Amino acid sequence: MKLLFNIMLFFSIQFIFAQNTQTITGVIKNENGSTLPEVHLYSDELHKGTETTENGHFTISIPSGNHWFTISKEGYSTQVIELNGSKKEWTITLKDDDEHHIDEVIFTGISSSKKKLSPLSGATVSKEQLLESAQPNIIETLTQTPGIENFSTGTSISKPIIRGLGSNRILISQNGIRQEEQQWGAEHGVQIDGQSIEKVQIIKGPASLMYGSDALGGVINFNTEKHLHEGEVKWNLNTAYFTNNKQRQFSLDNAGMLNNIFWDWTISGVEAANYENDYDGRVFNSGFRNLNFNGSIGKNYNWGNTHFFVSNFHQNLGIIEGERDENGQFLQHVIQGDELVEVPATNLDDYTIHFPYQRLNHFKAQLKQNIFLPTSKLAFNFGYQQNDRKEFELHDAEEDPNEPALNMRLHTYNYDMKWFINEKNHFKTTWGINGMFQENKSLGEEHLISNYNLYDFGAFAYAEKKWKKTLINAGIRWDYRRINSKALEVEEDHHHHDDEDEHEDEVFEPGFEALKTSFNNFSGSLGISHNLNKNLTLKATLGKSFRAPTALELTANGVHHGSLRYERGNPNLDIENALQVDGSIIFTNRNFSIETSLFYTDYQDFIYLEKMTDEQNNPILVDGFEAFEYQQQDAEFFGGEFLLNIHPRVIKWFHWKNSFAMVNAQFKDYESEASKYVPNIPANKLLSEIELVFHPNKFVKKWSFNTGVRHYMEQDHAYTLYDTETPTDAYTLVHAGFSTVFQNKKGKELFHLTLAGENLFDETYQSHLSRLKYLDENPANGKTGVFNMGRNFVVKLNIPLSL
Repeated sequence: MKLLFNIMLFFSIQFIFAQNTQTITGVIKNENGSTLPEVHLYSDELHKGTETTENGHFTISIPSGNHWFTISKEGYSTQVIELNGSKKEWTITLKDDDEHHIDEVIFTGISSSKKKLSPLSGATVSKEQLLESAQPNIIETLTQTPGIENFSTGTSISKPIIRGLGSNRILISQNGIRQEEQQWGAEHGVQIDGQSIEKVQIIKGPASLMYGSDALGGVINFNTEKHLHEGEVKWNLNTAYFTNNKQRQFSLDNAGMLNNIFWDWTISGVEAANYENDYDGRVFNSGFRNLNFNGSIGKNYNWGNTHFFVSNFHQNLGIIEGERDENGQFLQHVIQGDELVEVPATNLDDYTIHFPYQRLNHFKAQLKQNIFLPTSKLAFNFGYQQNDRKEFELHDAEEDPNEPALNMRLHTYNYDMKWFINEKNHFKTTWGINGMFQENKSLGEEHLISNYNLYDFGAFAYAEKKWKKTLINAGIRWDYRRINSKALEVEEDHHHHDDEDEHEDEVFEPGFEALKTSFNNFSGSLGISHNLNKNLTLKATLGKSFRAPTALELTANGVHHGSLRYERGNPNLDIENALQVDGSIIFTNRNFSIETSLFYTDYQDFIYLEKMTDEQNNPILVDGFEAFEYQQQDAEFFGGEFLLNIHPRVIKWFHWKNSFAMVNAQFKDYESEASKYVPNIPANKLLSEIELVFHPNKFVKKWSFNTGVRHYMEQDHAYTLYDTETPTDAYTLVHAGFSTVFQNKKGKELFHLTLAGENLFDETYQSHLSRLKYLDENPANGKTGVFNMGRNFVVKLNIPLSL
């Protein structure tokens, strides 16, 4: 780490005064040729913007090179344009307002280009979409994007899935720093405050070139940075209430820019009671409680900018065990006298969180710095994260309930350094190194993994060439990862076996043996996109990516109460390698758009959990939990997404969005139909939604109405060996929503109101990716497991307050 900071300081001293700037001037007009005043121009990269004068002209000084600017004005389509000093004066034409023609730029971390020309398959979720979503958390909102699903545990835990891959196969980042929150756990959700997010960018497909191991399935980047102009100060209050689980939430944030110093802070809270459905009633211990803080401060200089972030995510959430009596009523553990007993759960409609429960805390500090040189840019991004995960249980009356049974603390130090060479003759390159150092400590009485250290390093080179209608990019990367897992003795009392159970196995010795291992690998990608004409674009990407086994997969040896299973690691696991081909055809015009994306991925040594059985194929139990062991074999994934959006130019207020997403994944050398399919693959999904958007007058900025269906098809491609998985029935969910924005006569927004409903017909269903699907049978109705949330209405109110 010291060497990296010295390198950063060296370059800063050498080039900080060598910076030159360019002055960009231009005029912005409408389609009739009239100039437009009060048009906003803003660059996320530069944290800098300006506004056109009364005669439509603008002037702004920016560093040398090309920089993306978002150009927006009420009543006109938002555009994203790459500005530089190559023209004496820019002339930009804004088209009449079209809600459904908004430019998108795909930022990969090493390059950026418009979505239409980028060879990568990606998507963007805007702040407005987040504000108007009726989903209980931000990951559920992302599932409205074709190819994105979530692995859930009730409403409190959601893990994103991209094209059938999740956990350590996709990378989550916030403001460019990878999120490290012990995400290997099936019930370890994303610990990011959704109410502080301004934009979410998704890359579907291998991204190891940019991020190294753990990004072979894609990347989701959560961005909290706001658009701010000099002299602007904003306050914002957001509240929401969900009827099904009585979820109530709020956020208050303040942001501004004065004298080139910009800041932003958000405090938010969420509290939810038990959710309900027709089969289960209120699901005991499904409530949760969050209290979060995000803050940042930065400064623009002539030579670049510096930006410091800090955040703290805190959550308490109940663990749903699903135990019931003969009447189907949920049971809870309580202490009566000197005994621990099971009694019917009561007060299911309040906000109390009962045993067992988790207490999570994720702290992050991050420093970003951009230094603009005459012909290049240096970008530095350093981060520190501390993740605390505690699980509290009641085993007997003598235990202190305030002492966590499972207590893990993960320290992560991230570094990312890139050198961007300015585009010349439509050719540009990027060079960089990134990685991390981790230290994990297991501090409780129960242990799932041992104490370990992890060191990660990667170096890459990337090049991109543009022609008028074609873009080609290529890159290569080398990674090295070292894991040092330490020996740990565990007392028998905390890893006992029940000899009365005929399937209990005595071979699992408690504790952990020391393990030192390392992995290295080359990754690469080659992509091309070509605009056949102004309407039709072809894309193709060939990528080789990898993932190193996690410490859990290598060394796990314990009962994971959050996952309700015993997990056993495999120290002989090898690297996962993936070779993927991805192709897209995109057709767009002013009335409709069609996009077809197909992919095929060949995986070598795909890692998965397999249920352990004895010689009679009976499940092996440890402490009453079924035992699973990590295995690997070759697999292949294929599928795609099809999108059809209809938005007639003559009916600007009408929009009909349709999509279909499918993933099929199977092992190559399977022995039977029961072991053919890869576990935890989402069902094929069909989405259809009609949206009506109007702009009535100067006081009602907009009002919109939407209604649609999400149809999940039957998932019969399940890994049914030893009943590891079971098929899932098809189901259809109907939703509707209304949203309106009021403003004053000066055009300042007064409030944004959303009323929406999910699962309007109260469908009782189980998602194929719900962990609760495999809990015990309900004796009252014979249904296995716990079902997903029933009908849910939400009201949201967002009040911006600008000074």
